[in-house]
Amino acid sequence: MRQISRFIALSIAFLLLITTGAGVLAQSPVASPMASPVASPVAITHGVQTADMDLTVDPAEDFYQYANGGWLARTEIPDDSPAYGVFNELYDKTDAQQLAQLDSLMSDNTLEEGSDQWKAVEFFQQGIDIDTRNAQGLAPVQPQLDVIAGITDLADMHEKMASPAFYGIPSFFHVGLTADLADSTVNTAWLAGPLLGLPDVTYYSEDSESNIAARNAYKAAATEFFQLLGMSEADATVAAQAVYDFHPPCYPTLSADGRYVASATDAKLVPDDTYNFVPDVYVFDRLNGTLVRVSVADNGVEANGASYFAPFISASGRFVAFSSIAFNLVAGDTNSVRDVFVHDRDADADG
Repeated sequence: MRQISRFIALSIAFLLLITTGAGVLAQSPVASPMASPVASPVAITHGVQTADMDLTVDPAEDFYQYANGGWLARTEIPDDSPAYGVFNELYDKTDAQQLAQLDSLMSDNTLEEGSDQWKAVEFFQQGIDIDTRNAQGLAPVQPQLDVIAGITDLADMHEKMASPAFYGIPSFFHVGLTADLADSTVNTAWLAGPLLGLPDVTYYSEDSESNIAARNAYKAAATEFFQLLGMSEADATVAAQAVYDFHPPCYPTLSADGRYVASATDAKLVPDDTYNFVPDVYVFDRLNGTLVRVSVADNGVEANGASYFAPFISASGRFVAFSSIAFNLVAGDTNSVRDVFVHDRDADADG
């Protein structure tokens, strides 16, 4: 029985670790400071805050400046935020108030033992008990890690993901129920995911200086996680790279009419796929139910390296652009580094 892709197993384990409160995430007792906007102190009263307005502006000419000019003039975006608004300000103040109240109750807990409020304080205290969390190490999540390690193939993974054994383990996909966009009187099921490790696909597909720095930081953090799992630094580095490499193929694109879906996967979906666990690019025809691998040379020979990074399909569904480290897709490619290719699904223009 073919073993499940190592990329998938590592990704599930990595998602589990970064979404739990286990001690692996608590290696330093130093809390990150909460950023706050730079602003001049203004007395806050109930009702409309005229200090937040710019009463020198005619509201008929620029109502936005009239309503918000005072706040805009004295407020700066915090260094750790891409944007800032009054709701963010409210969230920060609420968090600060709650933390101050919890700190006070931890030092002098007068709440009735066993009450919901008392439990909340105890729960918070457990969360910041760094010494205990570090001492526990992976023990709190070891049962879930054992389930992940025990997956044998794709069918077994599907079975376990639908079973109670996967409780508490992040899934690749999420199903939700909300109004249908075409008919708001009807609720419909929506399928979301899978999640990327980095914020969006451009972090993988665009080689800007900032994106490369973010990738390296992400892989360095993943390496530390895997070392906490007990891996050597060398094995952890390989595992972190495998997790990173697994994410880009998870971003499908559709033709304008929604008929064709281009995606990449390391699953063996065609009989002549001899490079196991190496991603290939496929196009799925939702109308006919057919699947075609397009990361191949003109003569149909499969790629001898990974092809991934969010393949893009044209509006008509005819052209598919993707990147690959394979060097046998076109003549003269001898550098074994990532190149961008365009596959014409109708090269003879016969439809």
